[in-house]
Amino acid sequence: MRIQLGLRIRQGLIGLLSVLMLASTIMAVIKFTQPATVTKMTQAYKYQHKAEVDYEVFIRPNPFFYERSIESGRGYLTPITDYIMSHMNYHLQGNGTATIDGRYQVTAYVTGYLLKESQTGGQRTKVPVWEKIYPLVSETPITGSDGKVDLEDDIRINIREYADFAQRVQDEYKSAIDLVELSVKYDIETSVETPEGKTTDSVCPVMIIPIKGNSYTVDGILADTKEGAIVVKKTVPTPLIKESRIGYSAAAVLFAIAILWVLLKTSVRTEDPMELELKRIIKKHGDRIVTGKGPIPNINRDGIILVGEFEDLIRVADEVAQPILHESVTEDEHRFYVINGSMLYNYILEPGLFQKLEETDVKPHFEA
Repeated sequence: MRIQLGLRIRQGLIGLLSVLMLASTIMAVIKFTQPATVTKMTQAYKYQHKAEVDYEVFIRPNPFFYERSIESGRGYLTPITDYIMSHMNYHLQGNGTATIDGRYQVTAYVTGYLLKESQTGGQRTKVPVWEKIYPLVSETPITGSDGKVDLEDDIRINIREYADFAQRVQDEYKSAIDLVELSVKYDIETSVETPEGKTTDSVCPVMIIPIKGNSYTVDGILADTKEGAIVVKKTVPTPLIKESRIGYSAAAVLFAIAILWVLLKTSVRTEDPMELELKRIIKKHGDRIVTGKGPIPNINRDGIILVGEFEDLIRVADEVAQPILHESVTEDEHRFYVINGSMLYNYILEPGLFQKLEETDVKPHFEA
């Protein structure tokens, strides 16, 4: 036995299932055309390395202060400074075994600057005029074999020598230098190598000391930390590709089965043509129709005029400017009237009307 459904419901159900089946089929085709594997960059080895510089300022003998040295983070007097002892500490740690090699060197740069006024009125720009380079530590190798390196070195900075040189340049050339800076660069470069690959990275703490004048502080970037990795290409399965192929294919088959079931197991419910006509009339002309509670008062049969179509009754109502009265005689018989004085125009909606039309092969008038 077939399930009876309304025409629109059945058509809508078939349309919805068809759209879902088409969408599932398209997605299944897309997933099957996608590659089962993808190549992406992955981190095969990770490491972190850090270089820090600390220092201690040593004082020349003088009649005012008896300290032999002063710790970092203070201000210092240039005339009584003997030298600065800097302590470099470098540490590299990987997440596994790796071969490490590299080099480090330490260089001092004494630079004389002019301070140029900014056009925007902001901070003045340093323009280098002269520079003197002092190698402190020549290029020195770094090695390691277990993915770890620890390096320490003490480097003496003869700040008194650099200040004297700057003063000699000033006296010799009468140069109007605004600023003289001592920059000490601790340049460390390392290469990390594993069976998966090799990478090179560097860190470079910088100590900056202004040496023009009678006092100074030590500034700059005294710690430099970086994280690095050896990156390799790896071919991996496309995420959820198998599950997507199976899921969309199964969905397309299920929706196809559902469409077939609707086609075979359901049918369009036959609707009563009289009921359809009544719905059409009420929907289109309901604002002009008055439904009575009881029967319409009797009028002499000679004063009753039957009309064949409801549209004829509409024209009469328009002509005489009267409402359309509706009487539900039974569930299968509905009468519509227009009263004009002693005349009554009557349209009868009953099953017999449609039977007569079928016998004469004339279809009833339906409008959307």
